[in-house]
Amino acid sequence: MTRIFNAARRRYHRMRNASAARSEAQDLVAYQARVPLDLDDVGPDLLAAFKAKFDPSRTDAGAFATPDEIMLFVHIPKTAGMSLGLTLQKAYDVFRPVAWDRVVESFDEETRAAYADRSVGRQVVIGHYGWPRIAKLKAAGLPVQAGSFLRDPAARLASNYDYNCSPAHPWHADFRAQYPTFEAYIEGFQPNFQCIKLGGDDATLPQVIETLVADYTFLGLTEAFGASLRHLGRSHGLAGLTEFAQNRAPNDSPRTRITRAAREKIYARHGDDLRLVRLLKDLYGL
Repeated sequence: MTRIFNAARRRYHRMRNASAARSEAQDLVAYQARVPLDLDDVGPDLLAAFKAKFDPSRTDAGAFATPDEIMLFVHIPKTAGMSLGLTLQKAYDVFRPVAWDRVVESFDEETRAAYADRSVGRQVVIGHYGWPRIAKLKAAGLPVQAGSFLRDPAARLASNYDYNCSPAHPWHADFRAQYPTFEAYIEGFQPNFQCIKLGGDDATLPQVIETLVADYTFLGLTEAFGASLRHLGRSHGLAGLTEFAQNRAPNDSPRTRITRAAREKIYARHGDDLRLVRLLKDLYGL
């Protein structure tokens, strides 16, 4: 009886999730048609430089390939970072993951080792650090080359909420007590989190884009994961990158539905994140 009940519950969640995905996709299309992408505060020269550097169709093969590369990959939570990590582990000569529970110390240890010996081949340092850690390397006179994946802020926030509520998260009980609803989480989560990770606290979108143009060599999108990997491989000389699907929620597991009201509230609070993602979507043809 239990097995029959569980199978029926999984079927229900599959149908509910599929219906929600269709509805959310329609809401997203309607929003983008109704609200044009406004980049008036980004100067035309800066915008042109961003497109020239990150547009897959305009980037030469091997443009950023170097035999002693140290790629600093900023893993923004719920942007397919676990899948990306498996891909990078196979692609680079040395894979240096930063421990999630001691980010500062682990980042310093891994980057110290990476810069101490560049004769080992191509290295990648990936983890939940952000621009302030990279900026310290740059201030010390070290060459920096960074990359990251971004995601629609509403989808990323909902995915992060579902994960933090699940038993997979070590402190899910405390999290659920603090944020009993998705709406409460929306109100409590730091605005423009992705831009902050990539460009630092209090940075405006033009300032973030300046940092990206100066010190990043790759930006991908979770919504275009396969195309992003192909672009990464081509632009950085990493032939035949393998695509993995790690740590993705099963189709039959319950997930948060993003209502129109929730989407509007998230986009209002994460306006710079949204603009950067929409700019990248244009470059990836989405």
